[in-house]
Amino acid sequence: MLLAPKKLRRQADVLVQILRDTVAAVEAGSPADSTLASFYRQHSEFGSRDRRLFSETVFAYFRWKGWLTAAPDLETACVLAHCLEAQEINSAVRLLAEPTRLATVPLEPLGALDLAAKAAGLTRMTGAPTPTPPALVPDWVPGLLQIPSDAEAAAHVLQTITSFQTPPPTWLRARPGSKAKIMTALCSAGAEPRSPARIPDALSVPRGVNLRALSPQLKGIMEIQDLSSQITGLICAPRSGERWWDACCGSGGKTLHLVDLMAGQGRVLATDIRPGILESLERRLREADVSGVRTKLWDGLKDSLPNELFDGVLVDAPCSGIGTWHRNP
Repeated sequence: MLLAPKKLRRQADVLVQILRDTVAAVEAGSPADSTLASFYRQHSEFGSRDRRLFSETVFAYFRWKGWLTAAPDLETACVLAHCLEAQEINSAVRLLAEPTRLATVPLEPLGALDLAAKAAGLTRMTGAPTPTPPALVPDWVPGLLQIPSDAEAAAHVLQTITSFQTPPPTWLRARPGSKAKIMTALCSAGAEPRSPARIPDALSVPRGVNLRALSPQLKGIMEIQDLSSQITGLICAPRSGERWWDACCGSGGKTLHLVDLMAGQGRVLATDIRPGILESLERRLREADVSGVRTKLWDGLKDSLPNELFDGVLVDAPCSGIGTWHRNP
């Protein structure tokens, strides 16, 4: 769909302003995703196409920030970030490039290329030295991996950084008996879901699929849950009638999975240190029409252990968080 020149200019201007505001918010300690969500709540005039451009470009900026340090201004950095992940250059981004040094440079969509080819493409557009993968992560990351400096270690670090820079698909979990209905709804929306043979309840859809538009059809029968999280529940393998403790339950994805794996015939104690996230879990339980879960505030540093017996305890302990970078940089 072609936009009128005024609308295109408006889209380009808003894109830069959103990026500027989000960068400022992140520097002040606020998450980028919640900053974007707040903007969208305040500006309902922007449709799904606009939001997709804004969100993908903002996250691309943070994902590739280490390679954008040579950009003389935020507009140039915005254009380059878009190019690094785009399959096709958006018209608003082309307009944004006109007053910058990139005005006379052919913009290249580098989204489908590997890390080395992206670096080479960036050099062609900027004329700057070819950036290296370690520049994409903080200096402390290779040391955190505790890998000796040899050729095999360098290859491992490169593989790790590449995984950080590769946005994953959206993973879904079909609740018991619901996979066929979910597949039908996704296919009708053109989402082309895929399901790994060894994890039959898991489905993946490409990034950008508007799951909110499908929520009325899928409410209560589908959960958004990363594949690694789903595998964790399968490893626990709870049996019907058992009692489990999800000790660091967070938003409760694994809690819900444990209940489903027990066919609704078990009991789960879900604890976390944060009252707000437990309130969110309780809402989620109501929406999924799940019973058999009891929530409780629990701080392992100062609270005593629950005075009850369990068949299993799941501890998905708080960690460095770097494993989430590929989804939310």
